[in-house]
Amino acid sequence: HYQYAGETKSITQFVEHTDTTGLIVTSGDVILYEEYFQGNAAMSRSIVWSVSKSVVSALMGIAIADGYIKDVSDPVTNYVP
Repeated sequence: HYQYAGETKSITQFVEHTDTTGLIVTSGDVILYEEYFQGNAAMSRSIVWSVSKSVVSALMGIAIADGYIKDVSDPVTNYVP
């Protein structure tokens, strides 16, 4: 359950009122909830639109912290031919 606009809603209510095709809830490295809808499965492909920007941003931060990439302003051609 979650709170939205002062109301308690269930995951089922959320899924029924959106075009959600899959939902995974994690805490650290533990999957707390994983379910797929509208005929989808774990290996189904999804269009993720702008979510890609968040994932790439997180991976860039990790790569910089681990020393694989020197600086965020480096040209991509320094790392990819």
